[in-house]
Amino acid sequence: MSTHQGEGPITNLDARIAEAQREGWTGEVAGLEASLSSAMEKLAAMQAASKNGRTADFGMPTFKSPYGQVIEESRP
Repeated sequence: MSTHQGEGPITNLDARIAEAQREGWTGEVAGLEASLSSAMEKLAAMQAASKNGRTADFGMPTFKSPYGQVIEESRP
């Protein structure tokens, strides 16, 4: 088990980057590196917030209610 919560996904991304590099999947490497960078930023924010007794805000999405929207049925 990881010492710190959130390190598991980073370890997984490191392994996936290494595999993509071995296989020569350059596009995959670039995408995974971007994901790794974002994951590391989020982990740092979680750790900083934890030290201050707060929670980290990652901008969770909000969902608008579907009520009141008109959905037309298409008929053949």
